[in-house]
Amino acid sequence: MRRRDVSLWFLPSILAGLTAIPGNAQTAHQHHPPQSVEEYASVLEHPGRDEWQRPHEVLMALRLKPADVVADIGAGTGYFARRIAMHAANVYAIDIDAKLLDIAARSAPANLVTLVSKPDDPLLPRSSVDVIFFCDVLHHIHDRPAYYRRMSSALKREGRVGVVDFRKPRFPSDHLPR
Repeated sequence: MRRRDVSLWFLPSILAGLTAIPGNAQTAHQHHPPQSVEEYASVLEHPGRDEWQRPHEVLMALRLKPADVVADIGAGTGYFARRIAMHAANVYAIDIDAKLLDIAARSAPANLVTLVSKPDDPLLPRSSVDVIFFCDVLHHIHDRPAYYRRMSSALKREGRVGVVDFRKPRFPSDHLPR
């Protein structure tokens, strides 16, 4: 089997100044995780998130095409998945928390499907997506090399991976399928 061609973008410039914003909900969440789904949802959907997360810039950096199928892994309440759905054919909002995905489904456009996954497997069908997107999620995945192998099998031949996270993730080439 030949190596799958995968493009990876890390979007660090979008996060410039992230920790300098006073009262930043993401910074608070990072150090003190919310105790309930409702509390976590309020952090994920906080109106001020647009200011520091810059969703429009993130979407432009992903260079989505109208025919793309996108998997938003760790979608939570669908903050990015809903926005991605305006630019792509179909979106899988994927998370391990069914209650957060229930919230995402309430305001989901018709082309957004929620999918409860496992902590070690996104449960996507083989060669089913053009773009895999992570926002502030990779640091939660314990066995990233195994996860990368599973997730990369879901990418179509020229699939892309977009990452927004606090630190640049490591994607050594030996973690991708040959």
